Amino acid sequence: FYFTDTQRRCLLAAVEISGMNCLRIVNETTAVALAYGIYKQDLPAENEPPRHVVFVDIGHSASQAAIVAYNKGKLSMVGATFDLEVGGLAFDSVLRDHFRKVFMETYKVDAAKSPRAWLRLLDECEKLK
Repeated sequence: FYFTDTQRRCLLAAVEISGMNCLRIVNETTAVALAYGIYKQDLPAENEPPRHVVFVDIGHSASQAAIVAYNKGKLSMVGATFDLEVGGLAFDSVLRDHFRKVFMETYKVDAAKSPRAWLRLLDECEKLK
């Protein structure tokens, strides 16, 4: 998802220059879905309704999700999306701002004015997440 068409073409050119043969470029969620389906033994038969699985990846600065339908020996991508601006860092910021406000209302202390308190608050928000 992160690579534009131009970036994918550049990657293919780099692979060709290196003398290697690139069979296909797949998205990260597609690779995860393939790995899941290859090792799953209890998938429904082809004539049965598929099993739908959602894969969610929330990274530091971006998120992606995919819905995949599985039958024995078959994978269908139902849908996939990504957001390059919503990741764990965004959750940290929301939690940090919330608890800063709570501390100001409860204790009349602004954690942002003390570097030590601010870093402790950030650290605890990351753990809470």
